[in-house]
Amino acid sequence: MKKFNKLAYALCSLAVAGTFSSCNDDYNYKYDENYEEKLVLAQYEENFKKKFGEISSDQSWDFSSGSTYYLADNDADKSKNQTRAAGSYTPVVKDYYEVENSTLYAITTMLKEHENNSKIGKPFGLKVPSNNFSIIPIYQGEASMEWTLHMVVGKGENAIDTEIWSKSEGIQTSSDGINWVDLNTNSNTLSANMVRAKEFTFENMPVGESMYFYLEITKGEKYYANTGAQMSSLAGMMHAFNVARPSNIPSNKEVMIIGCEDSNLLLSDYDMNDVVFMVVGDPFVPEIIDVENLDVVEKVAKRYMVEDLGTTDDFDFNDIVFDVTAWRDVRYVSINGVVDPSLNMYGPWHQNSVLKHVGGVLPFTLTIGDLVIADHAPGYKDLNEGREVWNWDPEKNNVSIKLPRANTSHMLNIEFPQKGSAPLIIATDQNRKWMAERVTIDWLGEALK
Repeated sequence: MKKFNKLAYALCSLAVAGTFSSCNDDYNYKYDENYEEKLVLAQYEENFKKKFGEISSDQSWDFSSGSTYYLADNDADKSKNQTRAAGSYTPVVKDYYEVENSTLYAITTMLKEHENNSKIGKPFGLKVPSNNFSIIPIYQGEASMEWTLHMVVGKGENAIDTEIWSKSEGIQTSSDGINWVDLNTNSNTLSANMVRAKEFTFENMPVGESMYFYLEITKGEKYYANTGAQMSSLAGMMHAFNVARPSNIPSNKEVMIIGCEDSNLLLSDYDMNDVVFMVVGDPFVPEIIDVENLDVVEKVAKRYMVEDLGTTDDFDFNDIVFDVTAWRDVRYVSINGVVDPSLNMYGPWHQNSVLKHVGGVLPFTLTIGDLVIADHAPGYKDLNEGREVWNWDPEKNNVSIKLPRANTSHMLNIEFPQKGSAPLIIATDQNRKWMAERVTIDWLGEALK
């Protein structure tokens, strides 16, 4: 009974961690035809913990950034978008603008810290004016994540995306009105009595073109937002507010204040003040367009990376790599001028998948929603095999891989892992590159901290 004693010991060790529900004597496993498979899984979990540390009971294995929103093409714009050159609109960076105390007071009064201010405004797009306009970050609430502010001009995924400003860049505060201090990423202006920031001016923009803003999270935090998330004005993560005109802005120039939320996960407070920027027109600011009058598309895109248990100490997650993308039309509905997300109308999901890479030695069957790719050949190669998908659920990650166990008649079924367990599948954004053979995935350890 030596083999069963060894197995029982390994399984009992995992029972303590909650992997298995019982650690009775050998008899529990004596007639278990899957005991060898359970032993391999136990060894994998033990090696995973040695490599990355203990696993939190609430650790999710979905590291993707979530939904993105963009303005849809229409027939009249398709040819134009297809020929639009890649690049960005470079702003003219001007001198510091000093924010008036009355403006700071208005922001702190209207956008109270840690209060849900999401219903003060509503999702919006904009239209490029016929004149120059400037963007000035003027306020930074309590937030430790990092981000960049983007402006997207045009429709479709080929629209021109311009990175305007990174968190804390060019924002300064002063306690005595003389000694200005640059903010760092954990700083805020909540108690600052003076704030000034650089002015970014955009000239010769395409008149009448649709546009919108978003914050891109460049360093996320657990339960707040994943790295890569986009907090878009089209999705209600930014709101435009009316405040009294600052006296140091000429009366012939329009002014608009936009407050932004940097978190879209469980712990978000939606106070909409994580960064606030001012738009100054010369003479007009971009015209606000209610999202009810725009064709908005929601897109979810994930890359799944798989370990096939060929060995129990290999964490390259490159044995099977595949992408899944889904998109649908969104029609916003407002009641008395307030957009109620529960009333939004959604078109059907359109979904596809692309098998990107195989790096294993066993044939496998891949299931994505209702799509089944049976008995796919193994190998060590990059691929580009595209297929239509039905009923993939981005929230549930309903994907699985089935493959034979070496030297047995059993099949191993790998599903997307439960929270707190050692993963054989992880989800990421599609810009994450898979690793070379036997090279541990390089960003996973940092993501688990």
